Amino acid sequence: MSSQRFETLEEDFRTLCEDMKYKLARADSSSVAEEKKRYLREIDGDLEDGQVTLKELDNEGKKAPPAYRPQMSNKVAMYRKEFESIQQGLKRLLPTSSSDRVSLMGSNRGANLDRQAESQRNQLLKGNDTLDRASASIARSQVIAIETEEIGDDIIGDLGAQRESLHRTRDRLIDTDENLSRSRKILRTMYRRVMTNKLILVVVILLEVAILGGIVYWKFFS
Repeated sequence: MSSQRFETLEEDFRTLCEDMKYKLARADSSSVAEEKKRYLREIDGDLEDGQVTLKELDNEGKKAPPAYRPQMSNKVAMYRKEFESIQQGLKRLLPTSSSDRVSLMGSNRGANLDRQAESQRNQLLKGNDTLDRASASIARSQVIAIETEEIGDDIIGDLGAQRESLHRTRDRLIDTDENLSRSRKILRTMYRRVMTNKLILVVVILLEVAILGGIVYWKFFS
């Protein structure tokens, strides 16, 4: 366990609970009124000490590192149930009449015990309300998660369609590039043919000029 203080309080609380259980058993089996009254008064005082110790245990558990906190919380919950069981045992042995209870305890501790039990019931009701609100919040979160998942599925579907469209566009661009390459080849071939035809035409013109010059020379100078 992480907290030495928690271990010390835990040992004190267990010892106190064992002592209260022993006194409850003695009070339940005792036929002597004064002895029974003494045990019940001692248990009532021990309950007040136990309440303080239990609160300190809870505080130590809340201050513990996260790794140890769940284990400590479980122990505190177990001790609280044991403590409530002892409270119920004391209440069972006390007279049902408030005046008899005060007379037996010699003070208002019996009434204090009722107030403590009522306070614990109120805390339990508050805890249930908190649990209900937490459950409702979890349910809303689940609905939001489902809606978010559906939106994500729609987005993934849209992205898939866009991907297919991009693939088709890429294929068309590849085809267009191939067509442009073929067109460039055809243009280069046509250019070579035009240049060849021009060269042949120049050669023919030169030949014709040479032939014409030869004829003129032959007629006039021979």
